[in-house]
Amino acid sequence: GSTDTQFDAYWFDASRISVATSNDELGYYQGSRSNDSLSNLHLNGSQIGQSLVTNTKGVPDGNVYIFGVNQIGSNNFSDRESRFSTIGFGLTEAEMVDDNATIQAYQTALGRRVDADAQAVIDYINGTDATLTTAQETAITNLVVSYKSNGLWDKRKAIYGVIGGTADSHATNFKDPRDLDAAFRLAYIGYGVTHSSNGMNGNYTGGANSFINILTEFGSPNIFSAGYYSRTSSNSNTVEMGTSAGGVRMHLVIGYGSSTTAEFDCYDESATRVTGANGTETGWFLGSRLSTTDSKLFKDGSQIGSLATTMSASPPNANLTVMGSGTGAYGTRECAFAVIGDGLTTAEQLIEYDIIQAYQTELGRQI
Repeated sequence: GSTDTQFDAYWFDASRISVATSNDELGYYQGSRSNDSLSNLHLNGSQIGQSLVTNTKGVPDGNVYIFGVNQIGSNNFSDRESRFSTIGFGLTEAEMVDDNATIQAYQTALGRRVDADAQAVIDYINGTDATLTTAQETAITNLVVSYKSNGLWDKRKAIYGVIGGTADSHATNFKDPRDLDAAFRLAYIGYGVTHSSNGMNGNYTGGANSFINILTEFGSPNIFSAGYYSRTSSNSNTVEMGTSAGGVRMHLVIGYGSSTTAEFDCYDESATRVTGANGTETGWFLGSRLSTTDSKLFKDGSQIGSLATTMSASPPNANLTVMGSGTGAYGTRECAFAVIGDGLTTAEQLIEYDIIQAYQTELGRQI
């Protein structure tokens, strides 16, 4: 059928709003007429159509139907499941946004909020050797929706939610859940990666290739960040995320050996390394580069290091490894989440930490 979404109020010949929408057809649709010459159509709180045509027709004299049209002989009955409906006075655009937020919060509390990208992740993982629980599916949806509502979804090339308890499910990139290198699905290297409901561990003998080449994907000026959620401590000489080539590298290290210092190299270790106290070696660590003179290192949403030295080195022309350096140093700290993407501001990284921590809490594995 048609993927057009339409809103008639009340003169369909002249004032109908009709727009093409995504073929998933999921979410909260709102049509509102606030005066004779202003009608708006929203999807999930965002305007997708508007009509400024003055309506000279009257108001239909009949009851409003849900799931169909109040019209004799009509067979236009809907087969789409409804989880909420409202009928009332016309709303302003600001009121429509507030209305959406209220209803989405209600759906979230009931564990039945919908999002096409989240559903794609859920469907993909359930098609592997894993079977997600309802609680896990809800956690995925809440995570994706939160990333989007806070403007962070498009700032991530890869989001590894590490959910499902198996190698296949843990390899899934939430941004593009396809079994392709081009989708940045993880491919395990070495021979020691193990998996559980809490995460994955390289056990000093294995890691995972993200297929994200930093030079190719980010280029200059290399606004870049990488984050790793560690659930265990370790005294091994390991790198949590990294790659190197041509004398430059990107490394995110929670603590090398018995060191109590976390490190972020991006991309000249001798001149531009950011360091900070790692504390317990568990929790969320993020290295972020916003410009050639702005690199920061964060733990659990708080800044633990920064550097303003001008960074002139180009990024390495190599794929980034999760649970490893790209040339070894495979991880022994259990990974429960990882991201790769654009650099984040201090405020943005705190929002992301809150989103990830809420996700971990829903899964019962937070630090």
